Amino acid sequence: MHHTLAALLLVFSTLAAAAEPLAPPALAPKPRQTVVEPERVSAEQIVLKLHEGTRARLRNDALSFDAQRLDDEDRRRMARVGLRDEVVQADVAKANGLLANAGASLHRLLARSEDAIDLERPPLERQEGEELADLNLYFMVRLRAPDAKASAALIDALNELASVEIAYAEPLPAAPLAVDLAPTTTINIVPNQFYTLPSNLGGIDSDWAGRFAGGRGAGIRIIDVEAGWTTTHEDLPNLFSFDGWNFADYDHGVAVLGVLGAGRNSYGATGIVTDAALGASSVVYPVWHSPHSIAAAIDNAALRLSRGDVLMIEQHVPFNIPFGNVCVCNCPQFGFLPAEIIQATFDVIRNATARGIVVVEAAGNGAMNLDDPYYLNLFNRNFRDSRAIVVGAGDAAGNLTSCAFSNFGTRVDVQSLGGGVATLGFGTPGLRANGNDFNQFYTTSFSGTSSATPLVAGAVAAVNGNRLADGVGLLDSFFMRQWLRSTGVPQPAPVTRAIGPRIDLRAAMPRITGELESVDASGWASGFAFHSGTNASITVTFDVDGVQVGSTTANLARPDVNTRFDLVGQHGFLFRIPYQFHDDQTHVLRATGQVPAGAGGTARVLTFTRSFKLASIRGHVDGADTGNGVVSGWAFFGPTSASSMQVYVRLLGSGTPVGFFTTATPRPDVNAAYGITGVHGFDVQMPSRLRGYTLTVEV
Repeated sequence: MHHTLAALLLVFSTLAAAAEPLAPPALAPKPRQTVVEPERVSAEQIVLKLHEGTRARLRNDALSFDAQRLDDEDRRRMARVGLRDEVVQADVAKANGLLANAGASLHRLLARSEDAIDLERPPLERQEGEELADLNLYFMVRLRAPDAKASAALIDALNELASVEIAYAEPLPAAPLAVDLAPTTTINIVPNQFYTLPSNLGGIDSDWAGRFAGGRGAGIRIIDVEAGWTTTHEDLPNLFSFDGWNFADYDHGVAVLGVLGAGRNSYGATGIVTDAALGASSVVYPVWHSPHSIAAAIDNAALRLSRGDVLMIEQHVPFNIPFGNVCVCNCPQFGFLPAEIIQATFDVIRNATARGIVVVEAAGNGAMNLDDPYYLNLFNRNFRDSRAIVVGAGDAAGNLTSCAFSNFGTRVDVQSLGGGVATLGFGTPGLRANGNDFNQFYTTSFSGTSSATPLVAGAVAAVNGNRLADGVGLLDSFFMRQWLRSTGVPQPAPVTRAIGPRIDLRAAMPRITGELESVDASGWASGFAFHSGTNASITVTFDVDGVQVGSTTANLARPDVNTRFDLVGQHGFLFRIPYQFHDDQTHVLRATGQVPAGAGGTARVLTFTRSFKLASIRGHVDGADTGNGVVSGWAFFGPTSASSMQVYVRLLGSGTPVGFFTTATPRPDVNAAYGITGVHGFDVQMPSRLRGYTLTVEV
């Protein structure tokens, strides 16, 4: 009966969810007239997408439309843009004719199989509550040879067809995003990795994050999307995956990966998440028929990743420049925009973020205001939102202002250092360890939104790596974006070029940390505990064998802990295990740090639990001298103990304490009787106000 009821509830729940309408996608505007500029876009590659619901597919090297494959939801999506079966059928025939007349070949844009994409999309749409692009509707058109006029004419002819959502020339792979600055000529560049510093000194506090479990990215995978890498660099770890053709800009790629994973060794640089697994996905020949495609490279990378992993886009694309903008610096990249301005790239990113992958995307070095009406709301999250984390470049001085070359606007989510970043590659003067051997090149001047983006990707890996180590859920791209923005250091008002707050890992990883270090023979437990978001002393509670036995405040000076974790304040503790557990039996002590009110995070068991076995306590209260109010007796730990110990005196019943007293009176009779040495007698002077009361003595 219970199983049947559960099944019915599941069916009802599923039906209710399916009835909820999905938010429709935002459509990219078709160009009125295409101009193909060979220095900015490909003259032989055209991206073609048909409207949602048509289920057009590639069959026998041509477009195919089968109305019998359509369901009610497909027809609803077609009707939304005024399409009927006969219109789509006619448009598909016209498109095939146009391609044949141009001598063009047709291919699927992505490498993934049709079935994999078809099976993935419906559950992701239900999960996200919005329509996702049918990535099987994207195609790559290849002309026989580069021909700007023929390409433009074919694009415009395709865009005239009602069934075509959009056609456009594939942007060329962008020039490297780096902006060269004067180098610092020292081969020991770890001291120049200023992003490791606390946020108040201009860094992201990555060194601090690395002190904690998972804070160096253990268990997290990161894939870099760009054009080339020096994969044989001496300070770069082996890559767990590589897709596409390692084509160009090798210094740029190795610099990006070096920020993340340069070896934790005695030379060169040291990455901020050295425990993360690194991979690369090239935009050059990501599939055999595409000389270059950012969208296909992103999709290849997404296949290698899971929820909580990081997909990093180190590409920006050329675009028309709004009227009135004048270049003042970095003119070769003036007007370049984030990669998601291109529709296929946007849709593939949105597919990745729907799968829980955290996408970190460079804002680009175009010096453009992404809020400009010229861009037709394509960077307005209320119109369309890929849920990627878009990264701007902050001034290298760490003052939270935008670099002059960085794109800016409300779509730029967070910022990090846009200059002076020490990493691998380039071989700037004084930083070539072995002449012209590029496998031993280093730099202290990696810059642009290129340098800012891997810093944010590393912060994401640190946060999710730490969450993985703590056994809590990994954040996806949407919630990671919110979290990094809410915990970052905001730009001071007035903000003229918005690039978001700077990452602050100390604030982004609120947590209890500490260790239960030891339990001594007399039953004192010691250790340290603190909360990452406050320097105040916190409360630590204790249980023995699962039974709570008391608490204390971690308020003892521990300069060693402060040095190790870059803290101030007092964070050490001592706790006396209750006497009933001094019984020659093995027990387990557990210490749990408690979160201060309003500090964030959750209570946490400290790093170690401790097994202990404490010798039985022996002792006796001999009596009391009622005349002078002295209570006498003796006590010791076990048959071999020579140490003095403390006794605790309180009123019977009420628990009112009298105090702690040390066994300081010689008792040769006790020593002789038990064959021990040491001082084990006590003579406790009772306050006059307590004489006549019944007392208990505990040890």
